[in-house]
Amino acid sequence: MIQQIKKLKNLYLIIFIIILILIINTPLLISSGISIFNEEIVKVFMLLILLILSLIVYYLYRNELNKNYQQLDDALNYIGAVKEIFNDLNKFPESKNDFKYIQESLAK
Repeated sequence: MIQQIKKLKNLYLIIFIIILILIINTPLLISSGISIFNEEIVKVFMLLILLILSLIVYYLYRNELNKNYQQLDDALNYIGAVKEIFNDLNKFPESKNDFKYIQESLAK
């Protein structure tokens, strides 16, 4: 699970760097006339691609984060249930007989 989060984070950072490079180079690409399209069409198309890429990464990262929140919530609920069981104990076992008695009472 942690590996997937790291991969998504790295993917997001790579796309973010690509977006920054494209934003910086957009005026150069348009002014050099490498395209047969109008300048405004190229700008809109590049910005649209950048927006779509960032939204895809955002939703992937968000889904992974929600999965982790759910697992954390389940773990905390389990810890709370175990704590509640041990709160019922009045004292810690001091001998083997006390320990056996507590085990039997918890098993019921």
